[in-house]
Amino acid sequence: MYGRDACDEEASRLADDMEWKVLAVAAGNLREHVQPGITPRFGFTLRAVDESGGTGGDLNVERLSDARRAEVQARLLGVPSGWAAWEPRGLA
Repeated sequence: MYGRDACDEEASRLADDMEWKVLAVAAGNLREHVQPGITPRFGFTLRAVDESGGTGGDLNVERLSDARRAEVQARLLGVPSGWAAWEPRGLA
């Protein structure tokens, strides 16, 4: 069955991609930013825990209402250094 090998590879790649993103967020490596203006621009960067790479981009905010844009802008301006790392905790 030729298709199964391709599916397994794709699933493995997706699982690896999700794992590094979850670990990066938990480590505090997510930064969201806002560039104020008439039409504010929102974006994010996410760095891998081992600094081997990352991702980022701008978010399309044209569909947000003015009230929601203001809410998001206020929230992001309140965390200029990015989101904190998650507190480690033991397994119960």
